[in-house]
Amino acid sequence: MTVLKRWMPWKEQRTMSLKLQFVERAAQKGSNLSALCEEFGVSRQTGHKWLRRYRELGPLGLVEQSRRPDSSPGGTGEDVVLAILALRNQHPSWGPDKISRVLQRRLAADAPSRSTVVRILRRLGKVRRRRPPVRIWSVDGRPRVEVSGADDLWTMDFKGWWRAGNGQKCEPFTVRDAHSRFVLAATLLPGARGALVRGVLEQLFHQLALRARSSATTARPSFARGRAAGLRCSPPGWCRSAFV
Repeated sequence: MTVLKRWMPWKEQRTMSLKLQFVERAAQKGSNLSALCEEFGVSRQTGHKWLRRYRELGPLGLVEQSRRPDSSPGGTGEDVVLAILALRNQHPSWGPDKISRVLQRRLAADAPSRSTVVRILRRLGKVRRRRPPVRIWSVDGRPRVEVSGADDLWTMDFKGWWRAGNGQKCEPFTVRDAHSRFVLAATLLPGARGALVRGVLEQLFHQLALRARSSATTARPSFARGRAAGLRCSPPGWCRSAFV
């Protein structure tokens, strides 16, 4: 019920609760279906339909289906919707592609398109949206590294320096996780020397005790002159840098 309530309006939630009460009581041993239908104010045909859908699909079978197909020839029929839900419940690992192929074999010309299967599953909260992998692009425009999870790759960058009122040079330096884009460190350095970069990274690794691959990036071509070109992490808390 938790997933259903995320997208069901309040009035439909109340109707859903009544339906669940009905089928739970109807499923009890010795229950009188005719008396239950009269108590809940529904016909015996409706009561049998609720009970059948609940046995086939669980709580999802009690969701009120759209009546658009009655007046729209291009709409998705209730039987098709129930078939999609039944396949998904029987095979939770099946995605829209597999369900669409199975329905094409079973229903032939009446089978829904893949986009219709996706829309119905998404409407019922049965599709998990996956975040696409983050790509780190090289200078020539081709992807250099694909990042699929947090801490797979960290990026380092100098944002452009300025001089403070006292004439001191200020170099904003950041370290960021390439997947989540979470800023791990942001500090002002008096310069872009490798030793200063190493100090920030050693402190960061000591704090997080993390094994990671790192990549140094910059928006300024002059960064490569006497600055960190790459960094490797060996045991947690120890860093070995390569400088040019």
